[in-house]
Amino acid sequence: MKKSFFNSWRYVFIISAIFLFNMCLSHGSLFAQERNSMKKNGVYLEVYTIVHDFSDGFASINYERLFGKEKIRAIRIGIYPDFATATSIPVTLTRITRPWNKHHLEYGFGFVYRGELYEGHYYQDFPAMMLPLMYRYQKSDGLFIRAGINLWLAWSILPSPSFSLGYRF
Repeated sequence: MKKSFFNSWRYVFIISAIFLFNMCLSHGSLFAQERNSMKKNGVYLEVYTIVHDFSDGFASINYERLFGKEKIRAIRIGIYPDFATATSIPVTLTRITRPWNKHHLEYGFGFVYRGELYEGHYYQDFPAMMLPLMYRYQKSDGLFIRAGINLWLAWSILPSPSFSLGYRF
């Protein structure tokens, strides 16, 4: 059983690495006319509709930083506490399409780091990888909303709808 689990994670890792490489390093001419006019920093509250097995929390608070002039890419780090014993920290790299418009598609790749206090000992692990696929309504600054699905790749694949409200500055 361990061998089949290892093989499945190896394929997920290879596909995810190819996806991440393409997302971060592609410089095709398809969106050459794009100009990033969005403010670089953003904070948002993300509410999950399904509680995951690696956290009993239902919301995360996130900071996002945009980079890139021709194509918008973002790095996000958040905190996802259950306010009892465990705290998870999601980290994602994403690509945001159509920077000249208010309507965007966001997709990416990330992982979750978890720390948990159990019977006086602190345990830590990486319980899940995540693939967000979101719709984003956002102008260059001010309030924005996101809605979509995070695919959590843990012991099984868990599609988790989420909704976000944030502020770009």
